[in-house]
Amino acid sequence: MQVLDPGYIVGRYSLYLTGAERIINMTEPLESVEINVLGRAYRVSCQSDQYQLLRQAAQKLDDALGDLRIRARGSSNEQLAIMVALNLSHELLLEKNRIQQYSESMERRIRQLNDVIQDALKEQSKLSIDDCN
Repeated sequence: MQVLDPGYIVGRYSLYLTGAERIINMTEPLESVEINVLGRAYRVSCQSDQYQLLRQAAQKLDDALGDLRIRARGSSNEQLAIMVALNLSHELLLEKNRIQQYSESMERRIRQLNDVIQDALKEQSKLSIDDCN
């Protein structure tokens, strides 16, 4: 969720502060949810199956902003938001990298297992031919 321009859907969520909502091609109906960040309420639309994840994301954001506010006294909400956004983006990139490495590792392992299976099938085929002779 990004809070840049009220009324636009960003990702799976639509933020609207004025009640005027612009919806882009969404196949599922949207559910209105109120979240609180830094003591301020925001009304957000999300697909019903994303409700709990949105709540969790808002809580994580609020917690991170609150923690940073304590450590970085005197910083504006905008500065706090930028720092938290950078931290969350960094976490996301680390996780994506970890998943990519895992995926590549599994692909290598699958290729290795496939090679072992193919070698075993070739050996079995040779044995079958030798038994026939």
